[in-house]
Amino acid sequence: MEFLFKPANKGAATYGGCQAVRESVNHDRTNGIKSFGIVDRDIVMADDHWYLVWETDNSRFAQAMPFGPYIKVLNRWELENYLVDSQAIEEYLANHIGRKPRSTQDVVKELLEHCDVLTLHAAGNAACHNERIKGFTDGFTNSNDKNWVDKDIQQRFQKYINCQQDYLINIAKVQAFDTPGTSNEERLDKLLRIICGKALLSRIKRQHNISHEIRFHLAAAIKRNKRVPLEISNHLDSFKTSS
Repeated sequence: MEFLFKPANKGAATYGGCQAVRESVNHDRTNGIKSFGIVDRDIVMADDHWYLVWETDNSRFAQAMPFGPYIKVLNRWELENYLVDSQAIEEYLANHIGRKPRSTQDVVKELLEHCDVLTLHAAGNAACHNERIKGFTDGFTNSNDKNWVDKDIQQRFQKYINCQQDYLINIAKVQAFDTPGTSNEERLDKLLRIICGKALLSRIKRQHNISHEIRFHLAAAIKRNKRVPLEISNHLDSFKTSS
């Protein structure tokens, strides 16, 4: 079976995003076209499926199918999270900075340090969404360490008591995605299910003084090194055997 890939705004919908994917798949299916969609995990929060936002078990998450059997919801928070590949990132940084590549262990350790700060970013944005107020930007944590990020978030939430309470509760919920005692690679993989990938890439750019877009370069490196995530390959295989 051959696949014809279409971005969200090239189907029945004329706009982008996860909602457009769902609309296009439903339209195609109604008209007898065998169609499937893949959407980011963040859609479960956008649609207030909170039981799935905080689900740490991949099997239970996959079995939920909140948008039906033809829409696959990715494990990781958003598409950018699949660009957080230690080898691709270090290949790019080494070329950009002009140095020898670091070990995978050192790169993953650095990425986990970013994730540690971004647990607060994720907890804060979940609280904002629940109260329907504007969330924190992808670059919100760029120049701050964890203590300063916590201070800034709590300062903003002083006039939103419910947000402040949710935020403190959410920190533990985000941290539950971590798996202490396992390898750093596995810990990173688990945390990428809840951490904002755009914010993580933004921190990397800030740390290494990069002003231009790097997503294309990371995607090219992942493709070149044949490191397409197994999860996505499995989704495509499942489409082949589905009706």
